[in-house]
Amino acid sequence: MVTAATAFFAAGLLQTGAAPDLADTVVDTVVDTVGDASLVVFDEPQPGRQTSVTMATKVNAQAQALRALLTDPAAYRRAIPAFVKADVLPAPKSPQSPDARFVAWELEIPLWNLKGKLWLKPTAAGVDLELIEGDFAPGLFHITVRQRAHDTLLTVAARANVRDVNWLTRRLVARHASMEPAMTAAATWVLMRAFTLDSEHGHRSTAALTPPTLADLDTRPLGTATRGVFGDRLVVGLVRSKPDGRLAHVELAVTARRSPAGVARQLTDSTTWRALPGWQRAKMKSALPLTWDVDSNLAFVDFDALWTVSPGPPFRARSTGDWSGAVMGWDLSPASDASACLAIFSMHPRLDKTGYLPRKFIEAEPLLEHGLALGLGYVNAVALVRALEKAPAPPH
Repeated sequence: MVTAATAFFAAGLLQTGAAPDLADTVVDTVVDTVGDASLVVFDEPQPGRQTSVTMATKVNAQAQALRALLTDPAAYRRAIPAFVKADVLPAPKSPQSPDARFVAWELEIPLWNLKGKLWLKPTAAGVDLELIEGDFAPGLFHITVRQRAHDTLLTVAARANVRDVNWLTRRLVARHASMEPAMTAAATWVLMRAFTLDSEHGHRSTAALTPPTLADLDTRPLGTATRGVFGDRLVVGLVRSKPDGRLAHVELAVTARRSPAGVARQLTDSTTWRALPGWQRAKMKSALPLTWDVDSNLAFVDFDALWTVSPGPPFRARSTGDWSGAVMGWDLSPASDASACLAIFSMHPRLDKTGYLPRKFIEAEPLLEHGLALGLGYVNAVALVRALEKAPAPPH
């Protein structure tokens, strides 16, 4: 029987924001330009609605075989071991498609078990997962599979009620509104990458977690592929993996309403970085080499570190101390509007070194090394750019 809560959540789906309309030709051009990376597009946040996240990745498997996996509830338990339950229930009376299945699911993660009910609805191009009851509801994962000449393109457009999952998610979203789409992105990445690996008969990496060198933070392909394509309101990113499957780094492109020179000057002021959630203190420790002392924390995550900074351009920084090995950078280039610039933030946050809970998440699900880095990169990029735009313009 459909409960009152189920009916309420189903109605709520109609009030959430739709994913940005990305033409196949645009997605194809971008994913083929950026090489071996997954594309991520964050929609523009709007008050009172969920922010949608769209991802696309190339898969070395036939589209028909991948679609068969995505429409099989049992495949979710195999592809994502944290799923301890994905049971088909007797379908309640509902105007769903004849092939739709009513599924009770449960996800076991460190400290919590998440559970709920969803409609798994096969479509001509893939499957829709409509979360109607329990955790993440209301929510929708619209998954499409498209055969191309040399590979298959897997696309996931997602929105979910991540804010109300538990006290930790509510605390994070209260800290910064961008945390909700960031957490949606982390979950979406795990889903997309898990089915990519399953269809390719691949496995999660067990290689050591290591950061890239500063020279590896090359964002030029992302800038080339996205400049003037997606418009100013969307944040566009990439997740890059190493050949061994571990995280290489993430990249997030944000349009900033400042000139490249103006943003570059602001980035070298350590106090500007206090705009990042959790960065309670950021001050210059020495001028040669330029070193910042950062004291920060964010709900089970400890970011205290010394950052050695190369102002550039391009801006690059590496952390030492307890949070050793994390790297980040900014690449700035003119936008179509002369008063703006395309600001691309890149990072490898070494979340495995920031506290017990992130380390346990990554141990339980190695794909969260990428997913959590993507979410954190999005929050940092948006928070810093919006703070720069509001601050007084620095003197020339």
